[in-house]
Amino acid sequence: EIIILFLIAFFIYRITYAKNDAISMMLLIVPILSDKWNKSVNKIIASIGAAFTVVLGLISVFITSFLPYTTNLYFKLNNLFSNRLYFQSLLFQRYPLQLLGQYVYQSGYGGGNNYVFNYFYIDNSFTRMMFLGGILFFVIFILCYLMLIFKLIKVNLYKISFILIIILLNAIVEESFIRLALNTFLPLI
Repeated sequence: EIIILFLIAFFIYRITYAKNDAISMMLLIVPILSDKWNKSVNKIIASIGAAFTVVLGLISVFITSFLPYTTNLYFKLNNLFSNRLYFQSLLFQRYPLQLLGQYVYQSGYGGGNNYVFNYFYIDNSFTRMMFLGGILFFVIFILCYLMLIFKLIKVNLYKISFILIIILLNAIVEESFIRLALNTFLPLI
């Protein structure tokens, strides 16, 4: 299974250049290895992983609010995330966070390589959920998702809980959490 995951990750990266999906495929090694760990180790890793991922997701939404764009760290992170921090900063400048959500105009490539005038697109699923769905929807959704993970942990279904955590991690850098048709992991469950 691990060799197959390496091959799939390599294939995904080489053919589609989807580095985030390739990394997520590699992370699927954790659920495979979880069968070898005892229950207490699985419980600790899954619990900390779920909480850490939500905190990381929240940081990813607000990072441009507390990380000055003049710092080297901002510049490096912005390059690493293909100029996405700039778009998130622009989002916060153009639209206020609302309790019940709002329409946010977006113009993207749609998977193509053509130039788009005024390109503006939100890739971070956490940010999309919070701005388009609203704070209330975001909080309810994340709480339900975490409750599901912790219920799975409680009944010793660690493999599925690890997969859900990986999906949540992937949501930080891709909109696939919002557009389930684009998600490569949910069909695995």
